[in-house]
Amino acid sequence: MPSVTPVFLFSLPRSGSTLLQRILAAHSAIATASEPWLLLPLLDSQFGSHSPVDFGRDQYVQARKDFCALLPDGQQDYREAVRRFVLYLYSRASGPSSRYFIDKTPRYHRIASEIADTFPDGKFIFLWRHPLAIAASMMETWSAGKWNLYRFEQDLNCGLANLVSLYRRREGSVLAVRYEDLLANPEVEVLRILRYLDLPFERQMVEKFGTVALRGQLGDPTGVKAYSSISTEPMDKWYTMMGNPLRRAWARRYIESLEESDLAAMGYSRGEMLREISGMPASTRHFASDLVRMSIGRLWPVLGPLEQSLRRRN
Repeated sequence: MPSVTPVFLFSLPRSGSTLLQRILAAHSAIATASEPWLLLPLLDSQFGSHSPVDFGRDQYVQARKDFCALLPDGQQDYREAVRRFVLYLYSRASGPSSRYFIDKTPRYHRIASEIADTFPDGKFIFLWRHPLAIAASMMETWSAGKWNLYRFEQDLNCGLANLVSLYRRREGSVLAVRYEDLLANPEVEVLRILRYLDLPFERQMVEKFGTVALRGQLGDPTGVKAYSSISTEPMDKWYTMMGNPLRRAWARRYIESLEESDLAAMGYSRGEMLREISGMPASTRHFASDLVRMSIGRLWPVLGPLEQSLRRRN
């Protein structure tokens, strides 16, 4: 059975990764699935303390470490076994003409470095988006515009730092794409990606990506239905969602908490972002709701695990 080369599309949730995935999947040499999630339990050393699966989670992590200690080359043997296992599955899920399989799983930001070490011959595409646009999209998509960002702190803080750290270490052998550039100049950005993958351009990638159906229930629940063509409409939608005083204050604290050099590596300017926040139109929308929800957020380290426990029981 011919093997495919994996392409890992690294991004935070709500970065436009489903759009890019569908564009690339329209190429005859590229296969994909909605969101595989295969590698999280296999490579995440913290899987035991975060998994919603109800079994001996802490024991799982320790047992895996103990077992790897018995292998002649330890973790390297384990990674090689994982690599062969997952490559087999990627190949089985691909068509006979496929050269690449795209694994787009946003939470891979937790294990991005481990994936890069496990798949030294893989291709890695980093998709950046304005951090406040990501935050606004998280609220719009999963909470009807109401405050919910306490649920995504691992993404907005640790996740972004993990991805930028790996990108800077591997900058010469990986590719970065900005979501805003993809919307503004889709053919230019697609050609850059195809050069990285050593593939010819196919017109249907931009013209017919809307017909690509991603099998699986996970992925973007709104964009697939809302956008059948590439549009710049989503670029500025975040601007009107962050205007009340509470959100403006949060936005300023969040942007100031990010490393200026990390933002620059992504192609953004912290100074420009702070000026954008200062220039936002004032609003009182969601102010009362945000007061309540931000208070809940302060208790989320306790309430979050309790919520997960109740879901497992139901």
